[in-house]
Amino acid sequence: MNRLLTSGVRTGFLRVASRPVAAHSYVKKTKAITARNFSSKGASPFYDATMSSNSRYILFILLGAAVGEAIFGFAGDMVWEINNRGKLYKDIDWSKWESIYVEDEDDE
Repeated sequence: MNRLLTSGVRTGFLRVASRPVAAHSYVKKTKAITARNFSSKGASPFYDATMSSNSRYILFILLGAAVGEAIFGFAGDMVWEINNRGKLYKDIDWSKWESIYVEDEDDE
C-alpha cells in the first residue's frame, strides 16, 4: 500500500486529484427545458395541434389507434375476399336455386 501511495506521489496523480475543480471553468451551463420556460412560438403546427397539452396528446393517440385499426381491418378484409373469391356467401348465384323453392301451381 505504501509503495502504491509513493508511486502516486511520484507521478503527480495525488496532486492533480486533490485539487478542487471549478465546475464553471469547463462545463457549459445549459438551461433545462421545463414547462415554465418553454414556448411553442417556433414549434411546428403539428406540435401545436397534437402535443401542446396532455389532453390533446391523448386524444391524438386514441384517434390514431382508431383510424389505424379501421385501415388495418379494411385491408385484412380485402385480402380475405380476394383470396376466397367464389367461396363466400355473397358470391352464391341464388338464381340456380329458385326452381326448388318456387311452388308449382296445380290446376284443379
